[in-house]
Amino acid sequence: MPGFGHSAPLAETPTPAALAARLATLLDELEIETAHVVGNSLGGWVALELALAGRARSATALCPAGMWRVPPAENDPEPTDRTQRVARRLRPLIPLAMRARPIRHAALSTFVFHPDRVPLAAARRMALAYANATGYGAASAAMRANRFSGIDHLTVPTVVAWAEHDRLLRSHAFSTPHVRTVHLPDCGHTPMWDQPQLVTELIRSTASATS
Repeated sequence: MPGFGHSAPLAETPTPAALAARLATLLDELEIETAHVVGNSLGGWVALELALAGRARSATALCPAGMWRVPPAENDPEPTDRTQRVARRLRPLIPLAMRARPIRHAALSTFVFHPDRVPLAAARRMALAYANATGYGAASAAMRANRFSGIDHLTVPTVVAWAEHDRLLRSHAFSTPHVRTVHLPDCGHTPMWDQPQLVTELIRSTASATS
């Protein structure tokens, strides 16, 4: 994802559609016409954009952003990168801080309903990835200023999955020929950590719907 991990941020405004276009370019470079795409949160929205652009064989969107009726920035125009700025200042302390269970629990509980299911090494990687993401602020602002409006135009098997204990997003049900809404029990905003087997089976079933 541009601006995350070791990938450079986009030069243009990193809307979810623009992020999807860059990933489509990566597919071109890899000579992959279509792929089964999966994403969580912002990544879920990007997965839907790839499906809308005809680059997905199936799409599994886990707690996707963009389903709000009114973009959050219209009600809350304040920047959302304050927490990341704090994380960057405290970056040298993150590996040590994550060893303390109360701190690790506090850092992860917004996203994971069962923080203790996240191994220590993974918790460190998650916190450092958040602190180091050069494109986070711009991508977050662009995401919060927009909404995904193409749900009725998707033509590949698509699942939109909502977590029971998501503290960040509200669920929405969809009724279209190609989109299925799924409820993920006992999960938080990043359900891959809470119920990995359940999420794996969901991805498999979505992909198998194309055969």
